Amino acid sequence: MQGSDVYGLAVVLAELATCKLPYSEQLEKLSPEEWYEEIQCEDFRPDLSNDFGVPPLVLTAIQASWRTSPSERYSAAALCRALEEASSA
Repeated sequence: MQGSDVYGLAVVLAELATCKLPYSEQLEKLSPEEWYEEIQCEDFRPDLSNDFGVPPLVLTAIQASWRTSPSERYSAAALCRALEEASSA
């Protein structure tokens, strides 16, 4: 699994953890070009504030999987290990 795949999986995990469509507020306010610019160049990510009750280990795993540089992101194996650890905590 490549870095972009892990990023995509992290966005889906964020959606599952929060029960919200990722970027939903921004999609209503921004054009597609502005939205792309925010994500690609401004390092914008979905909201994972504590309001959603996302367990800290899951939050850390998601955030580590959507780091700006693909080489700094969790691998698929590391993400799985982190989620397994979170489920047993």
